[in-house]
Amino acid sequence: MTLTEPRISASPVRSPAGRPTPAVRRQRRAQSRRFWVGVAAADVVLAALGAATLGRRSIWYDEAFTAGMVRAPWDEFTTIAWRRELNMILHYLLLRPWGALGDSPEVLRSFSLLCALATVPLVALLGVRLFDRRTGLVAATLLAVHASVVQYAVEARAYTLAMLLVSATAWLLIAGVDRRREWLWVGAGIVGALAVYAHLFAGPAVVAMGASVLWLDRSTVPRRHLLLAVTTFGLGLVPEALFLRQTETSQVDWIGDQPSDAVGRGLQLLSGGSGRLVSAMALLFLAAAFATLRAVAWRGRNRESWRWILLLAWASGPLAAGAAISVAHPILVPRYVLVSVPAFVLVAAGALGRLPHRRLLWGLIAVLLVFEVEATASSVTDGSREDWRGLAAKVATEGRPDDGLIVVPGYQRMPFEYELLEHSDSDALPQPLLPRQPWGEQPLYGGDGPAVSALDLGAERIWVVVGTDAPDDDALVAEVEAALADRVLVEDIPYGDVSVRRYDSVAAGSGDPAGF
Repeated sequence: MTLTEPRISASPVRSPAGRPTPAVRRQRRAQSRRFWVGVAAADVVLAALGAATLGRRSIWYDEAFTAGMVRAPWDEFTTIAWRRELNMILHYLLLRPWGALGDSPEVLRSFSLLCALATVPLVALLGVRLFDRRTGLVAATLLAVHASVVQYAVEARAYTLAMLLVSATAWLLIAGVDRRREWLWVGAGIVGALAVYAHLFAGPAVVAMGASVLWLDRSTVPRRHLLLAVTTFGLGLVPEALFLRQTETSQVDWIGDQPSDAVGRGLQLLSGGSGRLVSAMALLFLAAAFATLRAVAWRGRNRESWRWILLLAWASGPLAAGAAISVAHPILVPRYVLVSVPAFVLVAAGALGRLPHRRLLWGLIAVLLVFEVEATASSVTDGSREDWRGLAAKVATEGRPDDGLIVVPGYQRMPFEYELLEHSDSDALPQPLLPRQPWGEQPLYGGDGPAVSALDLGAERIWVVVGTDAPDDDALVAEVEAALADRVLVEDIPYGDVSVRRYDSVAAGSGDPAGF
C-alpha cells in the first residue's frame, strides 16, 4: 500500500490584498455544503436504523436496573449510587429528568440514540481537524453504519454517552494544541472527567490521549497547558477514586471471560463485526502505523505524526488497560470499549485517505461500507437473547392470582417484573414467593429471601422463571427443582436464554395436562 502526502493546489487562492478570491470563497462554501449534507445523511441513516430497532428487543437486566434508578426516590438513588453505582452516575442523573417523558424502553433508549447521533458530526469535525473534509465525512459514515454503535445506540445504558464525551474530549485536546487557549485545556480536563462518570472505561481513553501530547515538544504545547488539563481531570475524579477505594472486587465477579477471549471479542466489537471486518481494520491499522513512522522519519515529532499517535492511543487504550487488569481479576467486557470506536473509524478513514488513487480509495471505502452494513443488518435482525417480553406475556396471560411464582436467581426478577407490569395489573398476577416482595416493591438490591426450604409451596400451580445465571446460581436452581420434585412439570418453555416452567400439584396435574 503506497501512502502519499495530500496534494497542494497550485492555483491562486488569495487576492493581492491577502483575502481569498471570490472563486475560492464560492468553492469553499460549496465544499462545506456538500460536507454537511453528507454528515446529515449519515445521521439520518443512523436515526432510521435506531428508530427501526428502538422498541424491537425486550429489555434486559442492565436496562431494567437503569429504569429502576430513574424511578427510585432520591434518598435510595444517592445511597445506591455511592455504595455501588457511581460508575454510570452521570447517565442516571441525566436520565432522571429525561424519564419525565416516560419510562418505556423506547423513551429510555432514545437518550442513548441521541448521544450516538451527536457523536457522528463530532467525529466528522475531528476528521476535518486532523486530516481533511473527505476523511471526516468517511469517518462519520463508517460510524453511522457501525454495527456496535447501532446496537448500543438503542440500549438504555451509558455506552454512547461515554463515547460522545470521549470524542468531545479529543476535540478539545486537539483544539488546545492548535489554538493554544488555556480554556480549551481546562475544558478537556472537565469533559474527560465527566466521561469517566459516564463509564469507567472512558478513563484509559482520556489518559492515553493526554499522554500522547507528550510526543509534541514544548514549543508546540507549553507544559503548563497540559498541567492545567491534568489537574482539572485529576481533581474531578477525586470522588471516583474514593468510590473505587471502598468498592469490593465482588461487584465484578460475574465477569468470567479470560483476557484473551475478552480481547478477541473486544476487537470484534471495535471493528463492527468479525472475520473480514477485523482483518480489514487490522490492515488499515498497519497502514496507519506505517504513516506514523513515515511522518516521524520525514518531519520528526510534529503535529502530523502526533495525530496518528493520538488516534492509535485512543483506539487501543481501553482495550489494553482492561486486558492488563484482567490478568489479576477479570474486568474486561467487550461493550466497555465502545468509547474507542470513533478512533477506530478515524484511523480507518485516515489510512484510506492517504491512498494515491481516487478510484482505489472509493473502491475500498465501498467494500468497507458493505462489510459494515452487512454486520449491522445482522445485528438489527437478531432477536433478544433474553426475551423477557415474551416470557412475561406468557405468565400474564395464563397465570392466575392463586398461583405462586419463583424467580431464580432473584435479581433477574427486575427485567421480568418490568415487562410483566406492562402486560397486566399486579392484582391479577401470580403471587411472588421468591423474591417475596409484592409486585412493584422489589428493591434494586437485596430482597431475595426467604430460604427455599421456608417457602410456602401450597399453591396448586407454581411458575418458576429461570433467568441467565452465574455459575454460583446453579445451586439455587437445583435447590428449587428439588423442592418441587413431588410436582408435575407441565411446561418448560425457553425464551432465548431465559425460560419459564410450570409445576402443578399431583392432584391438579391428574386432569388436563396443560392445566387449561
